[in-house]
Amino acid sequence: MHSRRVESFLLRVVVQDGAGTPDAWRGRIQHVATGDERHFGDIEEVIKFIREQFDGDFSHLTLDIEDRR
Repeated sequence: MHSRRVESFLLRVVVQDGAGTPDAWRGRIQHVATGDERHFGDIEEVIKFIREQFDGDFSHLTLDIEDRR
């Protein structure tokens, strides 16, 4: 049987006017349980931070990013 673990992150994204692509994103992500946080300049930094919070074990981690444009 698989155990289930829920992790929460607070994500603040600032998008410059007229720059709706992920390349133009910047902001801050915080792991709620530990308070660890990092500023980021692209979505890859967000994914890296989330993976780091799983102690290197993210074999069951799924991440879906939906573009609603």
